[in-house]
Amino acid sequence: MYKADQFEMISNVLPLNWVVSYDADSYFELAPKSWITPGFWEAYFDGEPEAIQLFNTEKNIIFKQNT
Repeated sequence: MYKADQFEMISNVLPLNWVVSYDADSYFELAPKSWITPGFWEAYFDGEPEAIQLFNTEKNIIFKQNT
């Protein structure tokens, strides 16, 4: 996990496919819903085709909204 002050905001536009997930005492996540599903990143980095497909689908949505 990283502290918020380690990032620089370069745009105030949030992609339409992003959702918020948080625990008031612990964490805050802002990302596509499929990316914050438990086990998604493990599956992605393990090279599972379904996770890679989900990543690319969401990434393409984000890029299309910012062009």
